[in-house]
Amino acid sequence: MFGLIKNGETPARCPNSEIGALLARADRDGVVRLMRPPGSRFAPGDRVSVRGFDGIYLGMGAHDRERVLLTILGAQRPVEIAAGLIAARG
Repeated sequence: MFGLIKNGETPARCPNSEIGALLARADRDGVVRLMRPPGSRFAPGDRVSVRGFDGIYLGMGAHDRERVLLTILGAQRPVEIAAGLIAARG
């Protein structure tokens, strides 16, 4: 489920400095590992729980909210919730 980011039908432009920063973080296989966002207890990809629902931490959103991919009714749904409502899943 990966695709090219576009503006309408035109591929989006990305500054060369951003591409260089990504390439500098890539390992020898070309994989860029996600890092823990500043101020967060979790790193993207961590398994978490939100009020009994299992999920995967996606990262920080806007306005001190955190993004989580929750499994609800058998489907995964991305949600943004208030910071601090996420617990580690053991």
